[in-house]
Amino acid sequence: METYGNTEAPSAVANLSERARQTADTASEALNSAKQTARAALDTGRVFATEAVNAAGQKLDDVKGQVDGLTERTARYVAEKPIQALAITAAAGFVFALALSGLRRDR
Repeated sequence: METYGNTEAPSAVANLSERARQTADTASEALNSAKQTARAALDTGRVFATEAVNAAGQKLDDVKGQVDGLTERTARYVAEKPIQALAITAAAGFVFALALSGLRRDR
């Protein structure tokens, strides 16, 4: 057993203190590394999310443009050929009604 009068006690305390400092340094380095990894993952996720939102927005704009073009062509067709447009609408309504009545009978 060591006593305070023994010269080995101060060196053991110093050795223990050095080991504690090294352990703290290692833990600090590991924490910093984990923080950097987490930041990199977060940045990658942000970039991915931003690109996905931008791509979805572009697709939505493309679809809106197609719908606008179709609306214009339909309005022009109705203005140029109102009787044919009415006949097409009536036929489409008839087919839709038949489809609905067929679905109701199946139940």
